Amino acid sequence: MPAGLEDAWEHHELVVNDRPLTDVLDELSRHRPGRIFYDRAELAPIRVSAVLPLDNTDRALHLLLVKFPELRIRTLTSRLVLVDVRSSSGS
Repeated sequence: MPAGLEDAWEHHELVVNDRPLTDVLDELSRHRPGRIFYDRAELAPIRVSAVLPLDNTDRALHLLLVKFPELRIRTLTSRLVLVDVRSSSGS
């Protein structure tokens, strides 16, 4: 494993380069209690390159929202998060 990736792993960071958003959400979901729900077909075309904290998945989701403002991330409870794409009407 390259030193940069090894350092990221030791610091509980997920390093992704041009991966589908669905892969990223799958990995984040493994590191948090509860579930992240999303439509795979809707989100799979979005490609992600980022370094995200695995020990703070709420922060990771916020960073994805900053990078992809077209996303809508709703935390319904501490154990249930919904991710989708905002409609063109802005709702």
